[in-house]
Parts: sequence; structure tokens; C-alpha cells
Amino acid sequence: MPIFNRTIKTGETSIGLFPILLVLILVGTIGLQIYNRIPTSPGVPLLAKTSDMIELTRFEEIATRTQTPVSLPEKLFDSSLYLIGVYPSATKNWPAQTVAMVFIKNNARFMEMDVLPNKKLADVSPQYTAYPQETVVINQEQTGLFVHLRGGFTCTTPKPNTVPAMCLITNMLLFEKNGTLIQLSSDGDHVSDGELIEMARSIK
Repeated sequence: MPIFNRTIKTGETSIGLFPILLVLILVGTIGLQIYNRIPTSPGVPLLAKTSDMIELTRFEEIATRTQTPVSLPEKLFDSSLYLIGVYPSATKNWPAQTVAMVFIKNNARFMEMDVLPNKKLADVSPQYTAYPQETVVINQEQTGLFVHLRGGFTCTTPKPNTVPAMCLITNMLLFEKNGTLIQLSSDGDHVSDGELIEMARSIK
């Protein structure tokens, strides 16, 4: 049956189904707005998931979950701490009690900071020998390893006002601090090399 029926005598269009169409349009519009407000995760999680990984959102909570010493960079370049992961058990790449933190800026992942207890730079540097790298001065008595992982990157697009956008990690800066190994990882081109170095230098 056609959506619009025409009478034989007058040729006028019947509007019997118009209210139904209007209701369907309204329902679809409202449903789309509700869908866009539901937080969803990007295709790749912001932090690696494990069976006993502890998710936190406040820096002050870290000390209640682990004895790993963690200090935030004093220079954040308008980014903010968004998500924290504490890993009680060792993973493939991290020792037990590792703390990982995601910083965001303009609703996109800006940088990830990983704090690995009881690790030395010499322990992990061999796995990056295939990548271009350079030595960076952190302070008068300390240097770090700057690793260029990739030049191109792929990004995810979040729903409006929900989860942050994220790209692939492009660069890493590794250095020792307070008996831990710190890894600062830049997301795509969201943070410059200079900003990553200044953030490292501002960690007390």
C-alpha cells in the first residue's frame, strides 16, 4: 500500500499516516540524542586491562593502593589527570605495583605516564634498539632515553562529550626517578617533543 493514498474522485492526498511518520521521526531523534550521551570506550582501551587492575580517578588514592612512589609533573601544559591504573601483579611489560596514568587535553589523550618500581633504564632499553633514539638531559646529574616509535598515527573518534579521543603512541621518554623507571609516552601529535621533555624535568 502506498504511504500516501489518493482518492479516486478528487485526487487529494490523505494524511492518515502523517502523524505516524512524525512520531517515528521524533522517536528516532530522541533515541539518537540518548545514544550520543552514553559513554563508550574507544576501540583500544586507554589503559591495559588485567584481572586485578585497579582503576582510580584521583591522584590522592594512589598511596592507598600501592607503595610505589609517584610524583606528578609540575608542568602539565593545560592537560589534566584523567585515569589511573594500579597493577598489583606483574604483566608482560610491567613489574608488579606499576602505576599508569593518562592525561587528557581538549578531550583527547595527551600523554601517558607509567611508573615502574624496581626497574632500571638498562633493563628496558634493549627492547627499543630498533627505533631511532637519542639521549636527553633531564637534569645536571641525569639523562633519559628518547625513543621515536613511529611517524604516522591512527586516531579514534569519540562520541561528543564522552570518552577522550586517542592516537597511537609516537614517542617515549624513559628515565629513572626515586627508585623507579618512568615512561612518558606522547599521544600522536598532541604533545610536542619539547613539552614531553619539560614535563619529565618538572617531576620532583
